[in-house]
Parts: sequence; C-alpha cells; structure tokens
Amino acid sequence: MAAARDSQNTGRTVGARSRLRPWKKGQSGNPGGRPKLPAEFKAALDALMPASLEAIARAIHGKNPDLALRAANIVLNRKYGIPKQTIEQTGDPTILIVTDAIKARMDEASARHAEEQRPETE
Repeated sequence: MAAARDSQNTGRTVGARSRLRPWKKGQSGNPGGRPKLPAEFKAALDALMPASLEAIARAIHGKNPDLALRAANIVLNRKYGIPKQTIEQTGDPTILIVTDAIKARMDEASARHAEEQRPETE
C-alpha cells in the first residue's frame, strides 16, 4: 500500500516540478505582499498598547534588576534594532588563507567572464 501511495506522490511531484519556472527579472513571488492584519485585531492591539508600555516602565523602574534589564532590552531593541554581533576568529589561520585564496580565484573568474562578455571592437 505504501508503494502505491509513493508512486502517486512521485507522479504528482514530478508533474508539478516540470511546470516550475524561475521568476522573471523584477517579478515578485508574492505580488500581493504580506496579508494585512484584520482591523479588529489591530484595534485590540492598539487598546493594549498603553498598558503594555506601562508594564514595561514599571519593570524598568522596579526593584528586580534582572527584570529591569530585560525590559530595557525590549525598549532598546524596538527603538534601535538588535545590535549586530561581531565574531572574532581565533585558532587556525589556515581558514583565513583558504578564504582569501577562494576570493582571489572568484575575482579572477569574474574578471575573465567580464572580459569575455565585452563586445569586440574592430
């Protein structure tokens, strides 16, 4: 029974894949955009906003320093965005050498490709 189901699924998948095409340049895969929130839901969120801000303010000015720090993080992340994290590479420098070599080869290949695409002038 599983074999019959698998062959049916495979047939549908293959058929669907054969109709796939890449997007045209400038074409959106989601032209309607993200669905809008229902008006009732937005109104409910708007009604909760003052109480939410008051709760965050109470937490920041409260006696629990851990809670104050979390609340302050919420405010700062919403206002300025989450800070970017830096990564320090330590250890084997071979990784950097290999990465540089790969980048150099990619640059060379890109330059060759650009040269090949340039129209010949006589």
